[in-house]
Amino acid sequence: MKYVLIIAATLIPYLAYAEGGCPPGHFPQQGQGWQTCVPDPEAAPSAPPRAAPHWEARWSAISVDTEIGVIVTAVGYGTQAEAEKHAIHDCTRQGGNSCKVGLSVKNGCLAMAVGEKKIMFKSGSELEMAESRAMESCLEKNPKCRVFHSFCRKAELVP
Repeated sequence: MKYVLIIAATLIPYLAYAEGGCPPGHFPQQGQGWQTCVPDPEAAPSAPPRAAPHWEARWSAISVDTEIGVIVTAVGYGTQAEAEKHAIHDCTRQGGNSCKVGLSVKNGCLAMAVGEKKIMFKSGSELEMAESRAMESCLEKNPKCRVFHSFCRKAELVP
C-alpha cells in the first residue's frame, strides 16, 4: 500500500504538466521561469473563426436620359461607384444616349419628382421624407409636379 501512494505522488506533477491548461491543439512549453502554450504542428487544423454578423452599407442610384425619357434605378450595391456604374450601364442598355446619374444614396431613400420643365431628385432617411423633399424642390421650378418614382434600400445585416 505504501508503494502505491509513492507512485501516485510522483506521477501527479507529470500528469498536471502534460495537460498544462492548454486549449485543444496546443501543448505546454516551458523554460527557466516561464511556461506557455504553443500550437501542435501535428494537430488537425481547426475551423477558421466565423465572422460575427455585421451591417453592410447599400448604395442606390437613379440614372436618366431626359432626351428620350429613360429612367433606371440601381439598388443595393456595396459602393457608390458600383451603383452609379450599373445605373448608367442599364440606362444605356434601355436606349439612352446621354444617361446621367441623377442622385445616389447610401442606406436611404430616393425620390424623383417630375414637373413640366424640370425633374428633381432628392434623398431622405425615410420614403416620405425623400418624396416631400423632391416635391418641394420640384415646385420651386415648376407650377405642377408629381412624384414619379421613389424607393428605399437600407443597410443589410450580413451573417
